Amino acid sequence: MEEVRFTGKTAHISLDSYQNLLESEKQLAEIKRHENEIINIPISQYWDLVRAKEELHDLKFPNIPSEPFPPESKIRATEQEFNCVIKGPVPIEEILNERGETHGKFEDHAAITDVIKFDMQQSSNWSTLGSMKREALDMIAHKIGRILAGNPNVKDHWDDIAGYATLISRELK
Repeated sequence: MEEVRFTGKTAHISLDSYQNLLESEKQLAEIKRHENEIINIPISQYWDLVRAKEELHDLKFPNIPSEPFPPESKIRATEQEFNCVIKGPVPIEEILNERGETHGKFEDHAAITDVIKFDMQQSSNWSTLGSMKREALDMIAHKIGRILAGNPNVKDHWDDIAGYATLISRELK
């Protein structure tokens, strides 16, 4: 399919493409006009016409916000967000393999984290902690598990530990 450029709410495509879409819309209108009659066309051709009509509708009435984003504005997207839009959703196996490289094997992580959390919950102070402090400690234990089971050189693991500790520190002031 040809690339469509937008300026404000105006779509720009080649004249040939636009004429082809208009012709498809006319063919579909003709088919619908005879909806009580039997028409012999392949179902795939019918759906191609429906898709063409939808494309034409999108060109005539693009769902693009004109405000507050001027046409020359840019958005920030992570590589993962960009790829999700361009390539579609990432298959779960690919995500699990990628996470395995940084987080380690889930079984190892679960075993480490389970022991840490069990020991924390057995302490005499555990029951005196509020929900935020308990949750922060659980999340810190979770991050420690990722460090020990996975790649200890992933900065995010360490930053997350500091982040959870900071959340509690701010509450104590």
